[in-house]
Amino acid sequence: MDWQKNRVAIGALVLVGIMAVAAWAMQKQDENRGGGSVTTGDGDGDGGAADSILPNLDKAEIDEIEIHRPDAPTVRLTRVSEDEWRVAEPVDAPADMTTVNTALDKLDGMVMVRIAASNSANHERLEVTEDTGIRVIARSSGNELANLLFGSYSGGTTMVRAEGEDRVAAAEGSLKFAFNKDVKDWRNRRVVDVSPADVVAVAFQNGESTWRFERGEDAQWVQSEGEDEIERFGPTRVQSTVSSLARMRASDFAPTDTTAESAGLGEDAKVITLTVREASEDEEDGEDEEDEEDGEEPAAPVPTYEIVLNLGSQHSEEANDFYLTREGDAVVFLVSSYLAERMDANVESFQTPEAGDEPAAAAHPGMPPGMPPGMGGPGGPGGPGGPGGGQLPPEIMQQIQRQIQQQQAAGGQ
Repeated sequence: MDWQKNRVAIGALVLVGIMAVAAWAMQKQDENRGGGSVTTGDGDGDGGAADSILPNLDKAEIDEIEIHRPDAPTVRLTRVSEDEWRVAEPVDAPADMTTVNTALDKLDGMVMVRIAASNSANHERLEVTEDTGIRVIARSSGNELANLLFGSYSGGTTMVRAEGEDRVAAAEGSLKFAFNKDVKDWRNRRVVDVSPADVVAVAFQNGESTWRFERGEDAQWVQSEGEDEIERFGPTRVQSTVSSLARMRASDFAPTDTTAESAGLGEDAKVITLTVREASEDEEDGEDEEDEEDGEEPAAPVPTYEIVLNLGSQHSEEANDFYLTREGDAVVFLVSSYLAERMDANVESFQTPEAGDEPAAAAHPGMPPGMPPGMGGPGGPGGPGGPGGGQLPPEIMQQIQRQIQQQQAAGGQ
């Protein structure tokens, strides 16, 4: 019979049919459980292919972002200008532009990879419910542009569900972290932000004791005229402290009910005064100053201004932080014990240690134990406010500290 001659071809056709039916059945089952067909974007940040269930957002149009996290206060951010945002709720304060720009970039660049689920029974597992996800609402001139729930991250994608949708999109990359932040992380925590090279004088007042230093002609630190000579005076000790203060970043903010008396910011506060030079017009224009040899009059002294910091008492032994204010600013900051110790000056703070008295590396309680030389803690060399001018975010410092502690624990087993 003819079928016997073509049995191989017939068998192959039957096998293909069986495989097609099986694939269809598996796809339907996968959709019900959270899988789905692939839908890729074009790579230009248009939110995915034409059938994407994610909104196509333009960060330039967004002027308000509202963030709801389970068991946390609502955060609302508003645009003031192209380069300035504020936290409008739960406090009114300047926003950290790096954090805001990261959030805007994530909203603008969403690309759907696939439909991760079509059944609402999968929402809790994918963490896109009110109790498990982070709701983000983007607006423009009061009009809602997007209302999204960001959920779990797995396999290089983040689960995202739009309000009113049962379907869940798997969006490219890690998105949730950009919105999963405490109120303090949305606020601008920069206390001082000047170049250490522009600080021309510094004074420390601790009770009845005062120490004043200024830059000499060779830019090295010297004691101000009339000061009692400090034995083994170390100019680098002053420079290190100035570098920390010039790029000072708070670790948090004091509770709203904090008073000057309760924070030790009254008469007993330590006072630190930085004298900072203002850039001249020639410097701003990139021009050199005239040579005195050309017969020109010597340039007028560069104008300066003062930044006055008040260091109060310890806020929390557990967090090991201290109260701090900047004159002219009503905000009460919290700073690390490492920074506080640098501001709580005494004679030893400006002395070069005697031979054999050099402190052990990374022995300060405000610095992560086991921190490699050169890294430093908050405000230390290589860290926030260090000579390199770098600023490690607190979450990165905490991550480094956890890793070091884990390594130490593993080494002791």
